[in-house]
Amino acid sequence: GTGAGLTQEQLASWVFGVFFVNGAITLVMSWIYSQPLCFFWTIPGTVLVGSSLHHLSFPEVIGALCLLQRMSLHLALVLLSQKSV
Repeated sequence: GTGAGLTQEQLASWVFGVFFVNGAITLVMSWIYSQPLCFFWTIPGTVLVGSSLHHLSFPEVIGALCLLQRMSLHLALVLLSQKSV
């Protein structure tokens, strides 16, 4: 993080956001499905983001993650719609 030019505040914000969002998803999904579920940030994802910060800017990495999330959601919705037909 700091080796890639991020400030301590940006790094702390990133870590807080990852744990907060995954904690919220865990609580909501566990409540919806009435069973314990756990969602968390993966180690491969951390390695990928960390290494990409050496040659990409912070906004580029965030943009790529947002695009990947949208693509994953789209794929999931397409697969669910095909399953229901």
